[in-house]
Amino acid sequence: MGVFRSRGEMLLFADADGATTFSDLDKVEASLKNICADEKTLMRGVRDTQCGFKLLTRRSARILFNSLHVERWAFDVEMLYLAQVLGIPIAEVAVEWQEIEGTKMTPVLSWIEMGLDLVIIWLRYTLGAWRIRVIWPSAITLLVKVY
Repeated sequence: MGVFRSRGEMLLFADADGATTFSDLDKVEASLKNICADEKTLMRGVRDTQCGFKLLTRRSARILFNSLHVERWAFDVEMLYLAQVLGIPIAEVAVEWQEIEGTKMTPVLSWIEMGLDLVIIWLRYTLGAWRIRVIWPSAITLLVKVY
């Protein structure tokens, strides 16, 4: 994954179809800097887990992406779940988004896959099939290993 080869202090990933404009990057970056300054900021009720415009510190991105199991639509949900469990601050920032014609997503199939992935995430973490072991307990500088 590109996350592990990254060198910047912050990492942005965006949908390839350009549904979100990069003009909102400054607003998202300012929010990230604010929550990094106040590590106690945790947002439990993220309303749009599927927004394809996410900005993370490199350290947080490496921790989270190293721990991900899901590779389809619900990987965002697992990433946000892991961030909350590990105490990595989350903020939701409103960005401009537009529908792009010609998307290759098949709605019904995608919804079914998403639903299955959500059930798998819940079951595997609840039953302990996927466990998170914190090696160095510290909010942003956390090192984790997932089985």
